[in-house]
Amino acid sequence: SALAAYVPVFVRQARRLAGRLDDAIAAGTPIEMVLAFNDLTLGVIMDAGFGNAISPEDYKIVFDSFRHTFAATLNPIHDIPLLNKLPLRCNIELERNFQALHAAADRIIAARKAMHASGEYQEVHDGK
Repeated sequence: SALAAYVPVFVRQARRLAGRLDDAIAAGTPIEMVLAFNDLTLGVIMDAGFGNAISPEDYKIVFDSFRHTFAATLNPIHDIPLLNKLPLRCNIELERNFQALHAAADRIIAARKAMHASGEYQEVHDGK
């Protein structure tokens, strides 16, 4: 089936999460499970959606931007009309993350198009 092609993506991302959990247990440090599962989900989506077209740098930018955006949206200031438009530090950081995410998405899409045109694109990221 078509889903079988994505099994390596699911396995790789699950192993990545298991490694993070093992590291946290060994170090005796807590891990925020909601964020850990968000990372797992985002990793699967990025690998499945962008294949080998995403650079390690853009991978990190996308992860960091989504993490920050998720945390920022939990800030109650975003529930109050107009306050999220003020030049507050949290709003400036959120806008900066949106801009970084947008720029990374543009690069990733351009790379995917170029790789498709040259025949280098791999639908499922093989992790190499």
